[in-house]
Amino acid sequence: MLVWLTRKENKSVLDKQLQEQLNKETEYYHNVLKRVIAVLKFLCIRGLALRGSEEVFGSPHNGNFMGALELLAEFDPFIREHIEQRELRPNPVISYLSKTVYEEIIEIMGKQIIKQIITEINNDDTKYYSIMMDSTPDLSHDDQLAIVLRYCFRGKVYERCVSFIKISSHTGLYLFNILEAFLETNGLLLDNCRGQSYDNAANMAGIYNGVQALLKEKNKSADYVPCAAHSLNLVGQESVKVATEIVNFFGIVQKIYVFFSASTHRWELLNRETKVKFTLKSLSQTR
Repeated sequence: MLVWLTRKENKSVLDKQLQEQLNKETEYYHNVLKRVIAVLKFLCIRGLALRGSEEVFGSPHNGNFMGALELLAEFDPFIREHIEQRELRPNPVISYLSKTVYEEIIEIMGKQIIKQIITEINNDDTKYYSIMMDSTPDLSHDDQLAIVLRYCFRGKVYERCVSFIKISSHTGLYLFNILEAFLETNGLLLDNCRGQSYDNAANMAGIYNGVQALLKEKNKSADYVPCAAHSLNLVGQESVKVATEIVNFFGIVQKIYVFFSASTHRWELLNRETKVKFTLKSLSQTR
């Protein structure tokens, strides 16, 4: 052992040289990943898309991630040299700048954030939480179920979106099972839930088979509060439907909008003749 330790400290020994080379390479890629993570945090916090139509450095269509790295390279010689030596050569080598790497980093960051939120909720001073949940189709026409947790931590109230889950059914039992599995997977006790809020759809608000009723069976303390915004919207829509004057008014405004918006010349005349800062808008159910 003493002989081996002595040889290990000898810089002329091959093992020592290989270890030094390995340490330098490890430190080099640590510095690369620090810059990659900084760019990812900047883009993800702002909800900006990462990829473009091309994945080539130097292209104006390479997306925000590569574009941000190119901007950083203008002022950072380290990352500029890294891109030139590993990405712009005829046969690119490992660079840790590909979508495979940053998608894995984002997944790790997401899991860490969820872990932090769960830790805050399971804190002895917090413990209790409420649930908000709704689903909507995304651009690829897949139904995504959003789960939001509301809790109080160190005197402040937080609402955190903790998951988007692809779903294939809208029945109350199916959605409740999804919710229960999510809570169990992340170490949250259903008994500590003190509130639940959904829209007024029967599968969510139903008194027998709705999600709120199924959750109430497991936890009597989980009080259900209908979404106030959705309730107000429904009341507003139903109210104006029975008023003939309002229906006619919005119908006329919609016809005026269609008439002027169909022609750029008419729209220009409208703006010039009215001389006001207001503009026509298309009919909206919510508005």
